[in-house]
Amino acid sequence: MGGGAAASAGTLATPANSAMPFLSLSNASLTVGLSVQSAPSITPTSLPLTSAVNASALTPNVSASQASSALAPVSGLSAAAKETDAKTEGIPAAAKTQAAETTTSENAPITLQGGLRTGRIANKAASIISGVRAFFGGKSVESVPAAQEAIVSGKLSAAHASDLEPSTGGEPIIGTQSEAVEPPAPDQPKTPVTKKGWFGLGTVVAALIGGMLVQQFGLEAQGAAMAQLTEDSFGDFSILAQVAIFASIGAMIGQQLSQFFSSRFGLTKTFYGAHVLRAVSLATMVFLLGTGMMPLPLMFVFYAVNGIVTGVASTAEVTLRKFLLAQQGVSQQKFRTWWQLLAEIIAVPAPMVLGALVATVGAGWITALYPASILLGLMVFLMLRVIPLSSAKRIETMVEAAGKAATPTAAQTAPDTPKIGAWQKIKNAFKQIFSNMEEGKDFVFKNAVLKYSLAGAVIFDIMNVLIYRLITPGYGKLVAGSAGMAAVQGNLVGMFSLGGLILAATFLLLEKRDKKKNEGKTEGELAAVERSSMLRWTMLGIPALGLLGVMAFNLALPFAPVMFMGINWVPSTVLALALIPFGFMQVAASIKLNSYFQERLPSDSAKVQKAVAFSGSAMTALSIVLMLALKPLFGDIAAFNPFPYLAMALVPLGAAVFYIQRKLANATKPENLKIVGDEPGEKT
Repeated sequence: MGGGAAASAGTLATPANSAMPFLSLSNASLTVGLSVQSAPSITPTSLPLTSAVNASALTPNVSASQASSALAPVSGLSAAAKETDAKTEGIPAAAKTQAAETTTSENAPITLQGGLRTGRIANKAASIISGVRAFFGGKSVESVPAAQEAIVSGKLSAAHASDLEPSTGGEPIIGTQSEAVEPPAPDQPKTPVTKKGWFGLGTVVAALIGGMLVQQFGLEAQGAAMAQLTEDSFGDFSILAQVAIFASIGAMIGQQLSQFFSSRFGLTKTFYGAHVLRAVSLATMVFLLGTGMMPLPLMFVFYAVNGIVTGVASTAEVTLRKFLLAQQGVSQQKFRTWWQLLAEIIAVPAPMVLGALVATVGAGWITALYPASILLGLMVFLMLRVIPLSSAKRIETMVEAAGKAATPTAAQTAPDTPKIGAWQKIKNAFKQIFSNMEEGKDFVFKNAVLKYSLAGAVIFDIMNVLIYRLITPGYGKLVAGSAGMAAVQGNLVGMFSLGGLILAATFLLLEKRDKKKNEGKTEGELAAVERSSMLRWTMLGIPALGLLGVMAFNLALPFAPVMFMGINWVPSTVLALALIPFGFMQVAASIKLNSYFQERLPSDSAKVQKAVAFSGSAMTALSIVLMLALKPLFGDIAAFNPFPYLAMALVPLGAAVFYIQRKLANATKPENLKIVGDEPGEKT
């Protein structure tokens, strides 16, 4: 699987783990226009009255007149209150407040009874009411402690601000204060809290990886059997490269449609809906192929549809994952390293075992594991409450949404939008797609760090497409013919994945060493270390491409195979042996460049989706070009060997990596470094 794990590492927090389940007024600085709600709530224990008086707790939403009417059970209370108000009319507000505080400090409860004492009680209660009026009448608007302020309405919650729905499904409302005086609430952390346990990943990120691993197993099954299934159905496995072009075009459309659907249904519903459609389309296609009822034109249609929903799902997933990792305090590199390690543990034996099972079980049944694993992975996300997350966006995005929610008057008075027809809606949707693509391109290309890190990542990630779709099945057919193609392909992919597994374990050891080594370093020094590591591993990707050049030679290794369960567990050819160090260095460069690119994207969801969609479209466009160019070379392997020519093409590709590495080194110098803010290319 190798770099496939890095490429597919594609989200998400539960309300329980949310750093900010609701928008705090003190954090958001939303103090303008709050009026009486900003004042501390008056709890029943603040008043020296019991029974009916205590039952009507005064909250910030209760006006002075409502408070006085709540005391109506006391005979003659209203008249006494008016008399007291008249007497205290000339007293300054501060004096009234002080008098109210002195009065309310008498904590001994008074039982209201009929008789001569009623007048004194009425006077005392009227004094309290007068103090409350004076307090709220002269109180200026200001921020209050978190424990005393009312919860902001549901429209201001992080889930609504980010179009996500909390898994509890409830609308947060303004609730009444409890009978007891609450202690001050602790300040909300301004930075994500590092989760303990699960090797520093935390339960949410660990659950995310668990669901992804379930889906990864299905992907390995599809990779091991799909070429054989196509060969059995149409007599030419290279048709996969041809239909993959339609899938790539569909993915480009889907990547741009992701924001369109997310803005209407939310990222969570978009994520789940697109993945379910993926599973349904894949299951239908596998059934038709396995039963011999799939004509080739219909297969093109299935691949195009599946490409669209895959593009929508992957873009939503990457966007969600970026916010999840930031919220949980897990870096992109740490996540990718652990994902790579665990995914490769599956990816090393899975292709070899599943490739061998193709001959006995059948390619159709093995391929059918893929749609089943997609649905099972979604169930893991739901059961472990990984998706949806309750607060994915940063505070500035929520404040912007809160400001819009606080001023609904303009929206209410605006003229109604004229209705448009269905055809115009379709044209507008496609116009929006191309507009988003253009904005994403400009956003990435105007920042040199984003541009060159993306270019390097695309080069190394495109090798996954070539290895899975053309090189390993083609080499398998060249060595063993159509009947033994799947077994040889499984051996090649397994060795490729073994290199990625060794790399992931190495990265974890290096991370543990660097954690102690980098203690006490400043933020600038840590950034310099990260930059140096990224550039070093990118440069090591050049000799990795040279190792892949051995595919020009059809050479078997001189030692005997190690067989277990009818499977050869050691490299069978020189190419299989070379794929181990190639997978090591290719995956390292992919992890470093992809992490560097994603960690320098902004926190705004719309910008992230546009940048991610463009990066996916760039990768897809390059895949289309390669498939169109290389497919004819693999049409008849027995008559024409394309591998020597592919090996020669790696020379200019290595030169391109060298050029990108030098450009990236210059762009990431401290004096040239730019950050991605609201405007691309904004200076630090």
